[in-house]
Amino acid sequence: MVLVVAIYAAVLAAFYLLLSLHVAFLRREMNVAFGDGGKEKLAKAIRTHGNFSEYVPFMLLLLVMLELNGTSDPIVHLLGGVFVLARCLHASGMLFSKKRISIRRVTGAALTWLLIGVSGSLLLANVMHYVF
Repeated sequence: MVLVVAIYAAVLAAFYLLLSLHVAFLRREMNVAFGDGGKEKLAKAIRTHGNFSEYVPFMLLLLVMLELNGTSDPIVHLLGGVFVLARCLHASGMLFSKKRISIRRVTGAALTWLLIGVSGSLLLANVMHYVF
C-alpha cells in the first residue's frame, strides 16, 4: 500500500479542486466561456491551474514508485511535503503577485524541478541496487 503518498495525493487533489473552482468562478464573473477572453486575471488563473495539472501527476507517480520500492517513510514525507509547499508557492506567486516574476513563483518552480530531479535520482538508485 502507498499510505504516505495517499496523504499528499489527497491534499493535492483538494488544491487542484480549489484552482479549478477559481477558474470556473472567474469565467462566470467575466462571462468568458472559452479561452481567457483577453482578461489577464483569467489567463493567470488558467495558466496556474494548467501548470499544477502538468507537474502534480508526474511527481505523484514518482512518489508512489519510491514508496513501493522501499524508500523510507520520512524521505517520502519530506519529498511530498516540500512538493506541496512548492506548488503553493508557485500558485500564490502566479495568482497574487503584482510583479511579472515573483520570488514565490520562481521558488516554487525551482523547488518543483529540484524535487523531480531528486526523486528520479533516488528511484534510479533504488532500482539499480536491485538490478546490480
